[in-house]
Amino acid sequence: LLSSFMAASSSSSSIGASLPGGVHLPWLGYGTGTAWFKRGPAREEVNEDLAASIQKAIEVGYVHLDTAESYGTETEVGMALSKVSIPRSSLFICTKVNRSIKDPIKSLEASLSRMNTPYVDLFLIHSPFFSQDKDGISLEDAWRAMEETQKRGWARNIGVSNFRVSDLEAIRSIATIPPCVNQIELHPYLQNDEIVTYCKQHNIVVSAYGPLSSIIRFKDGPVDEVVSRLASRYGKTPGQILLQWSIQRGHVPITTSSKEDRMKEMLDVINHPFTMQEEDLQEIEKQGAKETHRQFWTKEFST
Repeated sequence: LLSSFMAASSSSSSIGASLPGGVHLPWLGYGTGTAWFKRGPAREEVNEDLAASIQKAIEVGYVHLDTAESYGTETEVGMALSKVSIPRSSLFICTKVNRSIKDPIKSLEASLSRMNTPYVDLFLIHSPFFSQDKDGISLEDAWRAMEETQKRGWARNIGVSNFRVSDLEAIRSIATIPPCVNQIELHPYLQNDEIVTYCKQHNIVVSAYGPLSSIIRFKDGPVDEVVSRLASRYGKTPGQILLQWSIQRGHVPITTSSKEDRMKEMLDVINHPFTMQEEDLQEIEKQGAKETHRQFWTKEFST
């Protein structure tokens, strides 16, 4: 197991990707966005199904939970935490600030209250698409506030999401605590070579959301055939092949499901690890490079 991860990234271990202070970002995260995302009046309602799914995910073995202020799902994370026997210290919780970016400190304080936890393991700026003129705060000042949340012990680590090279350059130029994670949409049809390379050069862990998009949202493309063939060769499912591709490249995938069998199927990549040959990883990338598809933040990235 260790050798397969180390081949992909120098900041890797069998536990997860290495963060500052000897902490590890567990290799597979259970996401509470996408299908669970609340809109409109639903944001004020508790989703009992989601709370039960998060609880089940923890019980079957997930220790990395991914949420965000803008998802409207932090309350359900807190509900699940209150119902499981696993200690808080054994879990890794990530949340993000977006709607309340003008005051990240106040935003995290509210998030901690909703989740009924004294700290998060990782706190991210959800996107760089804000400015002093439009939102009353600059990237640089937002990052200074993020650093304060870590100094207060409310966030064990801080990072960003959906950041481009120019965005990372802006905050790294003033940072006293550099970002340790950049969570981005990443799959074979959106390999993001420039930002991935930059992150590796600067010891920023890449976390990948939408890792199964190529066979779910953009199916019937050139990736399908190679993933199906590799699934047969390795005795795995297509989803497991794509998660393993991400992990062997040193990325930490975030995915979700409400179905227990699917939760276990995805987690099996961690519990019963396997290693794909380098040429197989490259074939996935070669086929993925034939098309480009982005599912999230499409308007912002097109400008």
